[in-house]
Amino acid sequence: YPDEIVAAMDFDSSPSSHPIVVSVSSPEELNGLFDTISYRKGSSINWMMQNFMGQDAFKKGLATYIEKFKWGNAEMIDLFEALNTAAPKGMNVTEIMLTWTEQMGFPYLTVKIDDTKMTVSQDRFLRGQAKDGDVSPYGYKWHVPFQFIGQAMGETGVYTSPIYWVKPDKPLEITLDKEFTWVKGNAGGKFYYITTYDNDVWSQLGTNIESIPEATDRTSLLYDAFSLAKTGKLPYKSALDLTKDLADEDEYVVMYRGLVEVLDAKDLVKEEDTEAKALYKKYVVEMLEPTVTDLGFTAKAGESIAVLKMRDLALRNYLKNVANETNEHVATALDLFDQFVLDPITVKANIRDIFVTITRTAILYDDANHANWDSMWDLLQASEWEADQKIYIAALAKTNSNEKRDKMIDESFKPKPKSDCYRYLYYIAIYGGSEGLDYAWGKLKERWADYTLKYNSTSFSMGYLVEIPAAFDTEKKYDEVKEFFDANTDTIGTGLKTVSETLATIKTNIEKKGTYGGEIAEWIKDYYKNLI
Repeated sequence: YPDEIVAAMDFDSSPSSHPIVVSVSSPEELNGLFDTISYRKGSSINWMMQNFMGQDAFKKGLATYIEKFKWGNAEMIDLFEALNTAAPKGMNVTEIMLTWTEQMGFPYLTVKIDDTKMTVSQDRFLRGQAKDGDVSPYGYKWHVPFQFIGQAMGETGVYTSPIYWVKPDKPLEITLDKEFTWVKGNAGGKFYYITTYDNDVWSQLGTNIESIPEATDRTSLLYDAFSLAKTGKLPYKSALDLTKDLADEDEYVVMYRGLVEVLDAKDLVKEEDTEAKALYKKYVVEMLEPTVTDLGFTAKAGESIAVLKMRDLALRNYLKNVANETNEHVATALDLFDQFVLDPITVKANIRDIFVTITRTAILYDDANHANWDSMWDLLQASEWEADQKIYIAALAKTNSNEKRDKMIDESFKPKPKSDCYRYLYYIAIYGGSEGLDYAWGKLKERWADYTLKYNSTSFSMGYLVEIPAAFDTEKKYDEVKEFFDANTDTIGTGLKTVSETLATIKTNIEKKGTYGGEIAEWIKDYYKNLI
């Protein structure tokens, strides 16, 4: 299930998103639109077109488009008209795709089954409240391709339906000629929307998730469930129930999605509920321990990229959450870092696929004198490779020392730092935990004049800087962030659009934590209580 789609939908479900097609009135406004919508949503709906047209038809239409407009200029509508020449009979690509490009957002489909009839309806999926004056020329309705898979009673294989269409003006009705143990919409996760079901179907999916053969379907099911839970359209416990068997999961994309959602849920638990916080760490450790034990630290000949990524994912999050420096796997990671410091070239060749994990673990379990941090700082200064420099800075940003953070920021403003100036502060906010976030926000305000002098109003880097406070989740912080940016509007430049998104994200964080934190805490306590 492509990360491009997840990133696009996360962004596109915000009230501050925008259509792919949008009018601009200034160069700064234009620069601000080269974002997740332009690139990731654009690629996602192109992929959706390939899937509902068919690969051969899509390629034929694309070839027609390229041939017709070579050496010239073209508009979006020209692409759709060229694709129409190769589309299956009765399919109007232009009519379909204008609903996806001239309005922001996407739908969620509700699938209901009553005996032999399946009904599929659509509504706009939105995180938070729509802005005043938020209207669409299509009324936030789409031409939606719908395909489902299911396990029919008494059959061994998985049934895949034809592609149907949910029209903007009425629900889709499908007559079923068989009874299903379970069904799942958006077969293969190929289309740009979320699917929900009535309670019985969710229950069936929770019981049978291991029976869903394709990793992309299990992944999209997890993403859909948690997206719905975060907006109150599904109980969080129903989404969390889908993660109970992840310890047996051997597909990277599924494990990654499930782990991300569990960690996000943990972050919604109130800080004072230390019992629930600790239980979620235990849950993550138990989820990952079989994979850590099975794969270990050493790559084997012939392993696929997915296995290499699974090892890194499992080790990194296991080592972080186990929080025990005497743990054998933590000890192994720290020993590998010590070897790396002594002989970087040789040792890195043996740990290249878990290099990020080893560097971050070294800082997480650093001693009181910050010996590992100092060693890594020296490695950063000696490094000539941009990719390694970014890895070192991200690991260094995990320090709990403000003195070390200050050293990073001072370095970033020198004439020739090892990486872009903004990256040091941005990484401290992203990787430094709640203390790092508070530090980064304070430093951004303190040195705002320096940052705006370095990154003028047309620099894309301003977007990263004004995104720093997006992880805050209190009204006090929201007011503080809004007041600061309101007072500095003239110097934000291309970051103005991101400021709007940052404020919307903080509002969403506040709402989610206040609304769902208790339910999430209750689920993990009940889970372990029921194991006794």
